[in-house]
Order: sequence, then C-alpha cells, then structure tokens
Amino acid sequence: MDYKIKMPKKITSKTSTSAVVAEHSEEISTAVPIVVEQPEVKIEKRIVETESEVETDKEEVNAIDALVIELTENIATMKELTSRSQQDLKKLIREIQIERKKAEKGGRKKEKKIRNGTTGLDNELKVNTPDFRQFVEKNYQQLKDSDDNQIVSELKYDSDGSLLISRKMAHKFVNSYVKMHKLQYEDNGRRIHMDKTLQKLFPENAEKKEKGAVVREENFYFTSVMKAISPHLASANPK
Repeated sequence: MDYKIKMPKKITSKTSTSAVVAEHSEEISTAVPIVVEQPEVKIEKRIVETESEVETDKEEVNAIDALVIELTENIATMKELTSRSQQDLKKLIREIQIERKKAEKGGRKKEKKIRNGTTGLDNELKVNTPDFRQFVEKNYQQLKDSDDNQIVSELKYDSDGSLLISRKMAHKFVNSYVKMHKLQYEDNGRRIHMDKTLQKLFPENAEKKEKGAVVREENFYFTSVMKAISPHLASANPK
C-alpha cells in the first residue's frame, strides 16, 4: 500500500493557522491508517509463562528433596535394624557356645567310666595305724561332702577285721573334719590350723618346739593332706 503525504502549504499572512492545521489533520487521518502494536501484552504473557515454569520446577525440586529425605531416613532405620540384629546374633552365638560347652561337659561326665582300682585313689586300702582308724570310726557319721551328704553311711572291714578305705575317701574325711571344725586360717583359706587331733595324726606337719622354742612352724595345707595320709594306709592286697 502506497502512502501519500502532502506537504503543508506555505502559510501566508492571509491564511489562518487553525485552518492549516485542520486541513492537514484531515488529510493525514484519511490517507494514513495508524496501526498501534501492543508489545506489553506479549511481555506480560511471557512473564506469566516463566513464573508458571518456575513454580513447576520448585514443585519438582521439593518432591526430589522429600524423596531424598525419605530415602535417608529409610537407610538410617535399616542401619539401626542391622546393628541390632548383629548384636542379637552375637548374643545368640555366645549363648549357643555356652550351652554347647555345658552339654559337652555333661556328656563327658556321663560317659566317664568308674574304673575301680585303676586310678589308685579308689583302691580300698587297710588302715594300718590305730590313730587314723580311731579318727575315722569316731567321726565318719558326722563328716559330709561338698554337697552336704554323708561321705559314707557305713564302714567296710576286711575279713581279718581291718578297716578298709580308699585314699580318696581318707582325703575327704580329713578335709571335711577341717571344715566342720573351722580350722582354716582366716587370711589364707588353703592353710590348715592343726588342732590336737590333727597334730597327733600328722606330727610331721605340726609345730615343733624344743626347750620352749619353736624350731619348726606349723606347715599344713589342703594340698598336703594326700601325702600326709599315706603312712596310715597300706595296700589291701600286699604282694
């Protein structure tokens, strides 16, 4: 489309200014169509779209953050459960090991054979001293084992009237006598204080005095008993 704009005529003194303006205004409005663009609408629309995209991005980021937090909490919970399970497993293993040892120990006790006379401690021997025979016959009914049971309910004698006991039984008699009469030292429970009965039975372990002076101190312990009773016992079947 061609646009023609007429140049204004030269204004003379005879022509009024208002007439010239009116003339040209009419020509411009008639000859040139004026188109007014509205860029503000497009800019505003773009801003709205951008804000919408930002809101969408924020929602996605928030969703991702929430997912990360949830996963982190789940991992922490799994770690705690795993730790507890490991502790429970260790405890269970220890309990199984303890019970297994008890069972094995109990099994060995049940399978242990009582071999009469094979160890030497269970052999029945003659008591060959009057002092030890008197000690046993006088005290055996009162003497008890570690389970508070009477060591022996009745004594056994040989055909010739000799008292028969094993080394093991003789050892129990002496130990039980010491505990019954509370002859252990307070500062050393393994050491035995010898009363007159024990001094008579085991003079080699008793205190010895010469001219009122102690030349040998009392030296009697639970570990000394087995050796100390040996002189009082003889083999039941001497060769």
